[in-house]
Amino acid sequence: VNFLLARLFYNDGLITIFALGGIYAKVSLGFTLKEVLILGIVLNVFAALGSFVFGLYEDKVGTRNVINISLVILIISTLLAFVAPWTNYPKEVFWIAGVLLGSMIGPNQSCSRSYMSQIIPTNKKNEFFGFYALTGKATSFLGPLLFGLITKLHSQQMALLSVVIFFILGWVIFNKSSFSKIFRWKN
Repeated sequence: VNFLLARLFYNDGLITIFALGGIYAKVSLGFTLKEVLILGIVLNVFAALGSFVFGLYEDKVGTRNVINISLVILIISTLLAFVAPWTNYPKEVFWIAGVLLGSMIGPNQSCSRSYMSQIIPTNKKNEFFGFYALTGKATSFLGPLLFGLITKLHSQQMALLSVVIFFILGWVIFNKSSFSKIFRWKN
């Protein structure tokens, strides 16, 4: 349940970036349509490379660790995209954020499926992957809706913080049992 809830949040963050990242680049950073298209291609290339590299890495460190790494890098890259307009080189900073983000999309999604298959009972795979699919679709409108509302009330840049919050909530919930062990151990 914790994993499905965590995935619900961090998947909504990814969906929001997929849906609105190009718009953010155009409006907040002045990207041209050509630059946005190139960004999309580069993100896909880095997603494939990230999947390959982290697929090998997953064999060594485990699926759970790769999910954690991907979430931390997604948080960092989204924060970089958030501060990009305030820097002296906004487009360059955003490109760095985009490459980092793109590199983690594939590992996050593939390791999430792998992790799900590892934690469910073998005889219940269909039911559990049904829940998995539901958590990926049922709330997929929340991130873009929240992004749109915050943009209307404040700015796209402030709306991008909602994506950071989705990733952070996903990471905290995903690690809830680890945090519980730490805090119980200290008591």
